[in-house]
Amino acid sequence: MNTHRLRGLTAFAFAASAWLPCSAGMIVEVQDPRQLAQQQQVIFAQAEVKVVAFEFESATGDERGKQMAKALHDAFLAKIQDVQGGAIVTYVAKPGEKLENYRVTAEQAARQQKAQIAVWGRVLGDAKGTVRTNMRVTLIERPPGISAEYASTAQRESRAPVSTRGVIDAPVTQTRINFTTVAGDISPLVNFLSGLVRYYKGSARDGAVA
Repeated sequence: MNTHRLRGLTAFAFAASAWLPCSAGMIVEVQDPRQLAQQQQVIFAQAEVKVVAFEFESATGDERGKQMAKALHDAFLAKIQDVQGGAIVTYVAKPGEKLENYRVTAEQAARQQKAQIAVWGRVLGDAKGTVRTNMRVTLIERPPGISAEYASTAQRESRAPVSTRGVIDAPVTQTRINFTTVAGDISPLVNFLSGLVRYYKGSARDGAVA
């Protein structure tokens, strides 16, 4: 499992063309959010399935949005360590700063990074200190649906069997998935994302052949 924590967008070239024998991740600290609107060099260009995550939106002065994004990054990376070619790139602003236009910017950055999945969200806190998180997932590139032929034969007593043939064709049509008001627990999203990455890969295989 390769994790590279780099400051600023100037470090994008590091590992950008590296072959990925296993999963990989990078946390990028954005010094100037305006740079995200510019064309960037692709990080982990050899990744088969890539997730781009953004720091979660939070109230001014509340750093829990950054903390939540970093926790998601680490937990997801640990979950896909057996998935060859899986990667995550997480963007956070420097301390005291915030990213803006979260959905638009996250999806734009994901497209620039040739990622299949974009993730962002919002951290909500109350006077009692309870933290709840709304999380958003966008499928930038939809995975293939199910398309297969099937055949079956029904045996009937004292009668000729009946054969049935057909085609199952079920494309993926939904591109946005919301995980709303999760009380301080990112595991549902981590489990969903790790399963989704394996689905993109084609199947949940084990070890070196994943």
